[in-house]
Amino acid sequence: MKPIIQIFTAVFLLCAERVQYVVPRSTPWVKFGKTSHEYRYHISSNLMEFDEAERRCQRYRPTAHLVSIHSEEENDFVQSKPHTNC
Repeated sequence: MKPIIQIFTAVFLLCAERVQYVVPRSTPWVKFGKTSHEYRYHISSNLMEFDEAERRCQRYRPTAHLVSIHSEEENDFVQSKPHTNC
């Protein structure tokens, strides 16, 4: 009998939201880049399935979604931020 292998999608919870206002400094969201929009990141090192990670993003803000990284500069920025367990 062949063993059954289950594959689970594990993603880092990394949420981003395009916003037009300034979030207070006490918030865990941080700005990236010098564009006309601000992108706020909340970074967690907890592994979870994609759908759960998306739900957690939307608990922080209903319009937030898992981020997709589009440049090496953005990836370096994300990697340089402390990760929290949430």
